[in-house]
Amino acid sequence: MNFIALGVIAEIDNLYAARLFDFKCSKVLEEENLPLVHKGGIPGYVPSCWVKMQRMLYKLFKLFFVCFYYYFAAFLPIILSVNVPPKKDAPVNPYGL
Repeated sequence: MNFIALGVIAEIDNLYAARLFDFKCSKVLEEENLPLVHKGGIPGYVPSCWVKMQRMLYKLFKLFFVCFYYYFAAFLPIILSVNVPPKKDAPVNPYGL
């Protein structure tokens, strides 16, 4: 079963490579020597210290969001259920859960 799937994937790759040679944009790009375009923003613009600080703060928040929500948030209920003690006046569970 796995060999059939591998054969189908290899065939799709061959079909894509065969069609790539007939693609008009690839011929134009190979024939002409097009200049590279730099999309770096507004020419002559130098950001102020406040803008740099905002960008750094944005990157720190983004780093926290990516690290915490994507990697650690799934384990947070497990960690909290083990480390947080139960309330003193909470009813006792007869099943031990």
